[in-house]
Amino acid sequence: MHGVLFWEIIRNMAGITAIVLLTGTIGYLMGYINEKLGNGSIIPSWITHSLANIMTPLFFI
Repeated sequence: MHGVLFWEIIRNMAGITAIVLLTGTIGYLMGYINEKLGNGSIIPSWITHSLANIMTPLFFI
């Protein structure tokens, strides 16, 4: 889904692939954090993802 969101910005397959791999890696790391630090809870990655969604637009203002 993240790759589809950026299709209009990055119109080449290498850019889309990089975005998908990066978000996939981040998702894997969030799952690892959930299991190791959150004892199986989704709260740690939920907070991380929420903060990223809030902070990202601030860098582009």
